[in-house]
Amino acid sequence: MIPPKSHPAWRALVKGERAHSFKALSAALCVSRIVRFVQKEGGSPASVELAVEDLHAFFTKLEGTLGEDLKALFGKEPGHARDGR
Repeated sequence: MIPPKSHPAWRALVKGERAHSFKALSAALCVSRIVRFVQKEGGSPASVELAVEDLHAFFTKLEGTLGEDLKALFGKEPGHARDGR
């Protein structure tokens, strides 16, 4: 399940404040493009909101192939027990 657009991790990603080594090349390229856009626009609130919309739509569309990155960015799904090994 994709976290809502209001989740603070989306804003941190698009502003380049959160580093992540993406497993999926497509996600890495998308985030890189979006961060450059936000930086080019001076980090304006409008550019950040547009970037969050774009990134959220990308992850929603490719949710099935971005599962590992989603878990790493947003944590495990509720109800999953932590592996004690």
